Amino acid sequence: MIAAGLTAMTPTEVRDDMRRPLAVATRTLALLSALLWLVAAGIVAFVCYVCGLDRRRDVAVLTSIGVPTWRLVGGVALEGVLLAGLAVVVAVVAAVLLVPAFPLPVSVTVGQCVTALGVGLVIGLVAAAASLHQVVVTDPALAFANA
Repeated sequence: MIAAGLTAMTPTEVRDDMRRPLAVATRTLALLSALLWLVAAGIVAFVCYVCGLDRRRDVAVLTSIGVPTWRLVGGVALEGVLLAGLAVVVAVVAAVLLVPAFPLPVSVTVGQCVTALGVGLVIGLVAAAASLHQVVVTDPALAFANA
C-alpha cells in the first residue's frame, strides 16, 4: 500500500529521476570539455604555425636546392602529428596519475584514451595546415636574403 501523494516507480524511473538534477552539471562539464579541446587545438596550431615561421629560411634553402614540396609539406604535417601525439600521451599519463586524487570514483578507459589519441592526431594535422601555407609559398630567394 502506497501512502497518499506518493507514487511507485520502477528502478529505471528511479535512476532517471535521480539523474535529473545532475543534467545541468553534466551538460556544463561537456561544454567545458569541448572548450578545453578547442583551447588545446589552438595551442597546438599556434606552436605549429610559429615553428613554420621559424623554419621559413630553412624551407627556402631546401627549396632552392631542389627538395620537393611534398617532402617539405610531409615534414610539417609529421611535426604537427608528433606534437599532438606527445600532448595526448602526456595528458593520458597525467589523467591516470590524477585518478586517485579525485574524491569521487573516476575511471580512464582504453576507449577514452584511443579516442583522445584519434582526436589529437586530427588536431595535429589541422594545426600543421596552419603553417603549410608558409612552406608552399616560400620564395627560394629568401634563403639568400640578408646573407
